[in-house]
Amino acid sequence: MKFNAQEFAHILAALQAEERATDAADRRRHSRIDIGIVVKLVDVATKRAYSAMTRDISFTGISIVQSWMPAIGGQVIIQLPRRRNKFDAVRCQVLHVRDLADGLFCVGCAFVAVEDPKAKEADGKAATPAAAGQPRA
Repeated sequence: MKFNAQEFAHILAALQAEERATDAADRRRHSRIDIGIVVKLVDVATKRAYSAMTRDISFTGISIVQSWMPAIGGQVIIQLPRRRNKFDAVRCQVLHVRDLADGLFCVGCAFVAVEDPKAKEADGKAATPAAAGQPRA
């Protein structure tokens, strides 16, 4: 199923209204949308490329499930889908890691910047998590 632009606008408006109505004592500052897709990542420090499953996404971050524990405070580059089979490489900071079960970890990440695809295209390389360039201003 695919939402048309008007349907998605209604959903987004409802999420924004819910966010404004959220109690100030609530730890979460932004509404989450549950979504389970496989995404590709690269750990910036180790250059390790791997796949993970998303749990939810908000305006400021994403929660993923993966099979290894990243360093808290470290950065990863997540390849997030766009329309027409295009992707954005998004730099994220790991805020927390929780052990779910035998070798599975829930990782909470905050969005830092969208990587600039032109920075690596100038070098003849694609802007993917494996070859992510400088953050876009």
